[in-house]
Amino acid sequence: MEFNKEGYLPEGIHTLSWDEFEDFFGFSPKRKELLDGLLQVIHILKNCGCEAIYIDGSFVTNKLEPDDWDACFKGSAESLKILEKQEPCLLLTDDHKLRETQKQKFKGELFLYSLYAGLNISYLDFFQGIKGAKKKKKGIIKINLN
Repeated sequence: MEFNKEGYLPEGIHTLSWDEFEDFFGFSPKRKELLDGLLQVIHILKNCGCEAIYIDGSFVTNKLEPDDWDACFKGSAESLKILEKQEPCLLLTDDHKLRETQKQKFKGELFLYSLYAGLNISYLDFFQGIKGAKKKKKGIIKINLN
């Protein structure tokens, strides 16, 4: 996998294991710090029975020091109930305080993949677009949790 000239991954959803993801994207001290928070979230989602996490944002670009990571996840109704009991701040709504709690605790923001990020677009689809470039797509990373 390589970044294009704009620093993005090729269009599409690229599936990696955690080890592959960590090796490919953990190329700076700041990134390694962010990976620690993301790994905590992955363990929580996996323990709740969620299926997959999709990672986006500047973290999956060639930016040397991204500020955070952004992700969305896929889970069943049952796994969401368990998650709500174990770590309710990970069931993000538009509540700004919850977003800040996630960033402070886990160094990133997590959304349910099927929720709408905007007018008729799910987070999964929204994450694959490039801000300010209509109809231009970029790649995101999927890590299976089961």
